[in-house]
Amino acid sequence: MNKKGLLAILGVVVVLAAIVVSAGGKLPWTGGSASDDSCDI
Repeated sequence: MNKKGLLAILGVVVVLAAIVVSAGGKLPWTGGSASDDSCDI
């Protein structure tokens, strides 16, 4: 794999991680919201 392809994959991973962090740890496209936690801790 060349360096340009590796940077493209890394960029996609960083963007997806930023979306998950900004959504409060939930994946926005799964339909769950961050306030729907059923954990009692």
